Amino acid sequence: MRQTSLLIILAGLFALICLVAPYPLLGTPGPEAGILLGVILGPLLLLRGAAKGARRDIRGFAYDLISEGSLIGIVFIIYVAFLAFNSLRFQSCSPDRGFVAVFILGLPVLLLNAITGIWIGRIVGQRIIAVFLTGVLWLLYLAAQALMWWLAPSMRFFNQYWIVVTSDLIQGQGLTPALATFRVSTLLFAIFLSLLGLMFFRNKQRMGFSSSSSPHSGLSFAAFVILIIAISCHVLSVDAIVPSQPEVNRQYTLKLRRGPLVLHAVPSATNRHEAEAILAEGTLWLNRLEQRTGLRTTKDIHIWLHASTAEQERITGAKNVHFALPSHREIHITGTEIPHRTLGHELAHILLGQVGPTLMGTPGIWGLLPNVALTEGLAV
Repeated sequence: MRQTSLLIILAGLFALICLVAPYPLLGTPGPEAGILLGVILGPLLLLRGAAKGARRDIRGFAYDLISEGSLIGIVFIIYVAFLAFNSLRFQSCSPDRGFVAVFILGLPVLLLNAITGIWIGRIVGQRIIAVFLTGVLWLLYLAAQALMWWLAPSMRFFNQYWIVVTSDLIQGQGLTPALATFRVSTLLFAIFLSLLGLMFFRNKQRMGFSSSSSPHSGLSFAAFVILIIAISCHVLSVDAIVPSQPEVNRQYTLKLRRGPLVLHAVPSATNRHEAEAILAEGTLWLNRLEQRTGLRTTKDIHIWLHASTAEQERITGAKNVHFALPSHREIHITGTEIPHRTLGHELAHILLGQVGPTLMGTPGIWGLLPNVALTEGLAV
């Protein structure tokens, strides 16, 4: 089984290289290359770590840690070498291209997944059960993250174990200080779990097979300090990446209504006359869309009118696009020019969302997968 799991990791690495090789943005050193490394190999290392830990080798957690750490090091070196070679053919357009981004956004995810897998495996003690349970837990974790995103959707989706996307990606994923801090917290959580594992799963050969030895006090203190720093980095970085809804509400205090349309704006950036003009055009568009589609809005539609593209990016992560959230009946736009360049298009998404079969209120299949081409085509 060890050889099988190793082959799976190598196959995953090979598939990743084949996937990104033709693309300058993905196949050269930069944030995207680091993110994809974690996306593809993170879950595989989690499962392999569970299988490794379930063997409960008497040499303890340190042995498992060195073994999996060595594999991660080899995989990372191969991947970096490929990126370096591929950069001779292509040059990335990413503003934060370079190996630092690959290291910060890729390596911590691999370590956290592998170490968590070892923990689960050592606790369970049966390889097949441990691997199965780990897979189920990972799917539940991903489902919980998706649910949290759906409750407050935006152009951002990021978590400790899998992926970080904090923008609309049209100009690539940047490596901001907040994002780097978030991934530092990922690394610190991995170190914390490592220290905890060294305390609880010790080398029985050196202990003389005695279970009475107490954990080293130095490791306990170090683990506690690292956990506090990790939590602090996580909280601070999340606050910097995603403004809280109460903070947004305190800023967007200009609130006007016209029929089912409710407009939110910053009073220092948008005056009442401009807001009323947007609502008037929106009402005109709703009447036109009703005539064309036969659909009449059944609930309020919230228009978030941002002062600038930079402000929209700060609030939603979207800098280069206006967008609608049909299931939440809200649109995000910038600009007060009349006629507005995208207002009608985004309102069309909301109306069509009333008959959309997916969870997000868009055309698609299985209630989850949107048909992007059909979604945009119907709204044109």
